[in-house]
Amino acid sequence: MTRLLVFALASLLALTGLAAAAPQQQVTIAAQPPDLARDRRLTLYGSIPSPRAKEIVVLQAKECGQSLYHDVARVPTIVGGRYSWEFFYPGITADVRAVW
Repeated sequence: MTRLLVFALASLLALTGLAAAAPQQQVTIAAQPPDLARDRRLTLYGSIPSPRAKEIVVLQAKECGQSLYHDVARVPTIVGGRYSWEFFYPGITADVRAVW
């Protein structure tokens, strides 16, 4: 199977309208495994600065060749502000981001 680069990940600022937010305002996202074979699953996970459970993190993807992100999941957080979602990778390169 051809190995594919799943996506580029970066910490994103929470949608607060602030151009330069303090470190505690960051939304984080990561993947396990960081790359994988076609038609496999991976887990996207991260955290938000709020310690409360049931906050909603929206995971968005932009597939190769597309110009816009689209929502792929709305994931509730657990106590501590952490979230996790098993993602089915469709077999194309995509950028994925987390928005809170």
